[in-house]
Amino acid sequence: MSARRSFQIETWTELGVAILIVILRIGIRYKTVGVPKFRIDDYLIIPTLLFFIITSVLGVLVYDYGSISGLSADQILNLGPAERTKIELGGKLNVVSWAGYVCCIWFSKACLLGYYNSFTNLSWQQKRFLKISAVAVAATFVGVLLTVLAHCSPIQNNWRTDIAPSYNCQYGYINVYVAYACHLSTDLLLLCIPIPIIHNLLQTRLSFGRKGLLIICLCTGTFTIAAAVTTLIISLSIQSNAGVGVLWGNREQFVWIVFLNTPSIFSVFKTEVWSSSPKAFATSCAELDYCIQPSQPASPRIG
Repeated sequence: MSARRSFQIETWTELGVAILIVILRIGIRYKTVGVPKFRIDDYLIIPTLLFFIITSVLGVLVYDYGSISGLSADQILNLGPAERTKIELGGKLNVVSWAGYVCCIWFSKACLLGYYNSFTNLSWQQKRFLKISAVAVAATFVGVLLTVLAHCSPIQNNWRTDIAPSYNCQYGYINVYVAYACHLSTDLLLLCIPIPIIHNLLQTRLSFGRKGLLIICLCTGTFTIAAAVTTLIISLSIQSNAGVGVLWGNREQFVWIVFLNTPSIFSVFKTEVWSSSPKAFATSCAELDYCIQPSQPASPRIG
């Protein structure tokens, strides 16, 4: 199988699965709580998916058209008319794809913040930390997006083939450094939010298996960090191949989509989670999709 064919199969498969996951999540939420009780993350997941669709489609086109990052200065200056048109279009799409990637990842972080914000009985310290995290996510989003759009000036130099491009315009390492420095730092910040919840959860008398499942759901942010680190390493090592970088960026976005929707989808398979310590358990897990208040009747608690 050719590399191009393999790239397309993986991209369309991940995109199809992501769309199905989001549809399933929205369907479950609609069936169990109704639109009036939708949380903010139930709405934010929609633009997140749309940005993933955009970057997936553009990724296939960038892989086919190529960009100046995959060529030497001599090759760029000696392109024929048809190749020149193709490379310039690929370069334009690559810039838009970069912006779409940033929007998808940072909207994913906003979704996660919205989900954490739905937890009830958070302490004032937790609420303050949540607000600080939201400000950090918003500020880094603006900073990274501006870096992507303004790191090469004028912006046309990202795809021009009539001049030898500068090193920064051709390879865009500053995009990678700034994006992933902000990306990983905010991921670590978000990962700190559920730590007090996990601490309270460990004090309950839930079975070891149920505690483990809940902790995994709360800490799946570690998988997004692992995906981000992998994408960073690959992007720095194969910067001359925009298609491979796009592929790994799409994989990272796919991991986020799965992670964000796991609690809502997982909840439909859980009918009850019991605890002999109602107060502590209610404080830590009151609004988790897969938990119910132990003091309530034994009926499904989803959403």
